[in-house]
Amino acid sequence: YLKCIDVSDPSNPTVVGSLDLSAQLEDISVVGTTAYITAQTDGFFAADVTDPTAPALLGSIDTSGSALGVAVDGTVAFVADGWSGLQLVDVSDPTSPALLGLSTTPGYARDVDVEGTVAYVGDGTSGLTLVDVGDPSNPTILMSVATDGDPVGVAITGSIAAVAERGVTSKWSFDFTSRSGVEIFDLSTPTAPLSMARFDTHGFAFQTAVSGTIGFVANGSEGLRVVDLS
Repeated sequence: YLKCIDVSDPSNPTVVGSLDLSAQLEDISVVGTTAYITAQTDGFFAADVTDPTAPALLGSIDTSGSALGVAVDGTVAFVADGWSGLQLVDVSDPTSPALLGLSTTPGYARDVDVEGTVAYVGDGTSGLTLVDVGDPSNPTILMSVATDGDPVGVAITGSIAAVAERGVTSKWSFDFTSRSGVEIFDLSTPTAPLSMARFDTHGFAFQTAVSGTIGFVANGSEGLRVVDLS
């Protein structure tokens, strides 16, 4: 289900509406009154959340891999699609999303964020893969940057990228006891990220979000970690 939650009183968040998409939802990006949702092997959905008490399905597209992470910039949705890499979807008409282009990244694409004309893909054991998306119909890999762990969440603010990472023992099984945290990259030169620092979250980092100089990390059974990125 897609759940719409009223947070006008942060001490008492309340579910006000839901939408059954009959899928296992993975990630969401909300732009205006439209929610863009990834749902693993069930693909990509767009939903109208103008009325949070009655969210409605607008359209969907079945990506070729496992739709995991999503970021939206303008009329393009960027979908981290597992072994199928980075998929670019035209959402100028959310009722009829259409594939624009794709880039088969070297790893397993789990999450993505976009800054300018560069998409930064959390790409499994291949680290952070940079893709030139200046031409959405022809995304081109620029480079991959080694990360300390397996990147599973990417969030960018200005010239800083916060990457949630976990240790990995194979393509399929994660090491729950080591190398789980957040790595900070300087993107002052967008095509040459520089690792600046790393924080052990002492948990199982799943995802990260950034507001200003504060990073928020979904940290498994350890709850929410708040990291000062200044």
